[in-house]
Amino acid sequence: MKSIFQITALFILINTAVSTHLIAQEQNNHCGTIEKTDEEMEKLPWYGKNEYLYNLKDSIELILQKDLPFESRNRESCNEIENQIAVPIRFFIYRENATDPGVPNDLELQDMMDALNGFYQNNGMRIRFYMKCPVLITDPDKLDMGVAWNQWEGYWANEAVKDPFAINIHVSITVNGENGAIYSPVGDFIVVPRDVYNSTFRHSTLAHEIGHYFGLEHTHRNSDKGRCRQEPVSRTRMYAGFWCNNQPIPRCALKGDALCDTPADPNLNGKVDTSCSYSLSETDFWGDSYVPDEQNIMSYSRRSCRDFFSPGQISVMYHNIFFKLRRNFILNSDVAHVDPDKYEPDDSDSLGVPRLLSVGETQCHSFHSSIGCLDPVDWLRVDNSNGIVGSYIIEIEELINAPVETINVYNTDSNGFRDSEISVTETQNGSIRSFEIRCDAIVNDLLVEVVRKSPIDGVYKISLHTKTAFLSSNINNCNGLGTLSIEELPSGSSVNWTSSNGVTLSNSTGVNVSVTNVENDLLAFWVEALIISNGCQQIIRKSFIITPSSGESYEIVEMIEACYPPSHPFGRYGTVPATNVFWDVNHGNVFPMQGTYTHFEPDQEGWVTLTATAAGGCNGPVEVSKNFYVERCKTKYPKRISVSPNPSNDVINIQLENYD
Repeated sequence: MKSIFQITALFILINTAVSTHLIAQEQNNHCGTIEKTDEEMEKLPWYGKNEYLYNLKDSIELILQKDLPFESRNRESCNEIENQIAVPIRFFIYRENATDPGVPNDLELQDMMDALNGFYQNNGMRIRFYMKCPVLITDPDKLDMGVAWNQWEGYWANEAVKDPFAINIHVSITVNGENGAIYSPVGDFIVVPRDVYNSTFRHSTLAHEIGHYFGLEHTHRNSDKGRCRQEPVSRTRMYAGFWCNNQPIPRCALKGDALCDTPADPNLNGKVDTSCSYSLSETDFWGDSYVPDEQNIMSYSRRSCRDFFSPGQISVMYHNIFFKLRRNFILNSDVAHVDPDKYEPDDSDSLGVPRLLSVGETQCHSFHSSIGCLDPVDWLRVDNSNGIVGSYIIEIEELINAPVETINVYNTDSNGFRDSEISVTETQNGSIRSFEIRCDAIVNDLLVEVVRKSPIDGVYKISLHTKTAFLSSNINNCNGLGTLSIEELPSGSSVNWTSSNGVTLSNSTGVNVSVTNVENDLLAFWVEALIISNGCQQIIRKSFIITPSSGESYEIVEMIEACYPPSHPFGRYGTVPATNVFWDVNHGNVFPMQGTYTHFEPDQEGWVTLTATAAGGCNGPVEVSKNFYVERCKTKYPKRISVSPNPSNDVINIQLENYD
C-alpha cells in the first residue's frame, strides 16, 4: 500500500509539526477535557499563522475529490461511499448486569451515529463515522466514572480493552458524578454518559468530544485568564499590554483556540437561551462586547444549539487525521477495506431500525469485515401506508464481488414487527436481479432482508420501483386551477376524488378531475385519489402550494468580515430574517451554496458582489445582492512588483501590490 504521507506530499508543500500532548492542569467541569497549555499551543503549525490551515484545507479537498489516499483499493461505483474518510468507533458500554435496561438498543445506536455523521458532513467535512460492534462490559463499579478516569485509572481500564484501530469511547451512566464527558489524552479515549444515545440534545456532546480527539480546543479557552492570555474580541488586535509578549500578529491566531474564524467566547455555559441567543453584555479585557458563535460545537452553548464547525476547525481535524501518527490507523484501515455504507448499522429488524427505501430511490450498500463482527444481512423497509394496485419491483445491482445471496420479503403486523414471509418472483437482466411483489400478497408495510453471500465483502445497489397507476397534473401554482389525471390505470378499476377544504372539484369519480375554484385566502391544498382494483387499493395524494405574487423580503448581513484579519480569508454572511437561499459571488467561492448562511472566500481584492436568491412567487425569484470591499488579504494574494513600460528612457512606473 502506498504511504499516505507520500501521496499527500505531492499536493501539500507545507511544513507540518507533530506535537506531543502533555497533561495540563487546567480542567473544565462541564466537559472534563484537559486543555492544551500555552506551550503546547505554541508548537502547533497554525499557531500565529492560520493561513497554514486554509492552504491545508484546499489541498485535502483536492486529495479527497480525486480519491488519492485510497487509490490502491478496489474502486466502488457508488458516490455515496467514495471520497469519504471512514472513521471506526468502538463503544465500550458498561452495565450493572445482563438485564440492565439502560443499555442502548439498536435504534438508539443508529440514531446516534446518524446524528454524529450529520454534525460533521453538514459542515462540509468528507468523513463518515461507522460503529464497530459494541462491547458490553458488566462492571457496576464503572457506572459512575469519577475524576480519576481523566488520569491513570481510565488509562489502565482503557488499555485492558482498547481497540487500536478505532476511536475508543467508554459509555457509563454518569461521568464525574454528573452528565459530563471527557476526552483523555493520556490513553487517547473518550468517556461519555449514556444519554448521548437516548437524547437528541446530547448527540452534540459526542461530536464535541470527538472534536477534542481530533485536536480542537474549546472556543472559550483561557477566556478567564486575563489580558495576556485572553483572546480579544477584535480580530485585528495585536497589542495586549506591556508585559504580554506582543507580536505583530493578530492575537486571535495566538490566544483562545488560536483560530481567527471562531469568534472570541466568554464561556457560554448557562448563558444561551432556548432560542439559541446570547444576549448578555459581557466585554473582553479591552471593553469590546462579546459576539460569540452560539452554534459552535466546541463551545459550551446550549447542547441543542450546537451544530457548526468553522473552516479553520475542519482544517485542524484534517491535519490530525492526515499527519498525527496516532491517527494513522484511520487512513490505513480506510485503504484496506470495503467501506461501510451510510446506512449502517442496519443489520437488525428491530422496530425502527430497517432503513426506509422509497419508491424511485436507489441506495448504495456494502457488506464488509471491518466492524469486528458478523455483517450477515441488511434490513430495509417499504412504506405501504398508501397501498398499491400493481406490484413493487426491487432491483439489486451487484457492483463489487457480487456479495448478495438473495433477498427475503416479509409483511409486518399492525405494530410494525416482522410477520409472514411473502413469495416473490425473481428475474435477471444482465447484472441486475429483479424481485416482484404483487399487491394481493401485501398486508401492511414490507421488511426486506438482503442476505450476504458470506464471507464475501462487496458493494451493491438496491432500488425500488412500481408497476402501478400514477397521478399527473397541470395545476397552476399561481391560482391553483387545473386538471389531474390517473395514468396507467388497471382495467376494472374505480377512482374516487376528494380534496382539502376550500377547493371545488368538477366531479368525485372517474379517471380525470378538474380544480375549478380555490378560495382566495388559501395558500396550500391537496387533492387525493382512492383507487380500487382487483382486491387492492391505493391512495395517491398530491399537495400544491399557491405561491404569493412576490416572496418575502430579506437582507444579507456580514457576520465575520473576509480578510479580517488579513491572514484569514474566510468571511461569514447570512440572511435576516433567516431565509433559505442559493448563494453566489462574482469573485471567489461560497460554501455551502445553499442555506441561511455561507462562508465566502474571495479570489481577488477590490469590490466583490455577494448574491442570494430565494424562491419567489409568481413574479419570479427574490434576489438580493450586497457589495463588499476586500483588501489586505495576505494569504491569497502574494506581494508583487510590476515595472512598466520596458524603459527606453529615464522614466519608469513601479507598482507595488499587497504591501503594507
